[in-house]
Amino acid sequence: MIKHLKTLFLCDCIKSHLEKHFAREDGPNENFIQIQGGGGFVIDKLELSMYERFILSNAWANGASVIDDTEIWEDRVGKQIYILEKIASTNRPFLIIDRPGVLDRYIDRDFRLQIDHDPKELGMCPKKAAEAGWRPQDKEGQKARRKKYFSKIKRIIELDHVYYFDMQSLMLGKEITRLSSEVSHKGGVIDEAPWHFKPEYNNIIIKICEKFIDNEKISKEDGLNIINEKVPLL
Repeated sequence: MIKHLKTLFLCDCIKSHLEKHFAREDGPNENFIQIQGGGGFVIDKLELSMYERFILSNAWANGASVIDDTEIWEDRVGKQIYILEKIASTNRPFLIIDRPGVLDRYIDRDFRLQIDHDPKELGMCPKKAAEAGWRPQDKEGQKARRKKYFSKIKRIIELDHVYYFDMQSLMLGKEITRLSSEVSHKGGVIDEAPWHFKPEYNNIIIKICEKFIDNEKISKEDGLNIINEKVPLL
């Protein structure tokens, strides 16, 4: 069996891109599951022993950075840690890719719905939001919550068979901005999940996943080499 068919992909909205690249053409592709923030995902229903390796591509660090309600934060992160622990307990190679974000473009979803007449559109005009009272979230608060998140997952991501990539710290800020869909969309928009990216970013993630699947491991150096090379469209 082709190696990637024995890989479980748990993803946010990048699922369709990974599935298009890795999925088989002659049957069901049940090893690609979109779980977003993980809050409603029940990992105990999966037979993890079926898989030889795991890939989790998400935006959990970003979510932890912008959620400022302590109770919601603890509940969300607690559920995410449970998922991480269950997968890590298999002792099989486990790649985690936390996507970057342009977090000064975050707007609370409830606040956006009060002032946005087209909430299904990717983001909204910052000027319109600012006129309604929106202001960028406090950067120091975001940094503190992100640091707290990393302290919670530290014991998991330091395991020998777990390979963790925080793309926010691995990519240059100007590259994150250049590849951001929010920054380039209609002259720049704000959004409740400001971590959507152009196809070039998805290709970087595909290359990282390929390297991991082929070698059962991947180093930070390998990841940086992929990030820094000009990845052609796949």
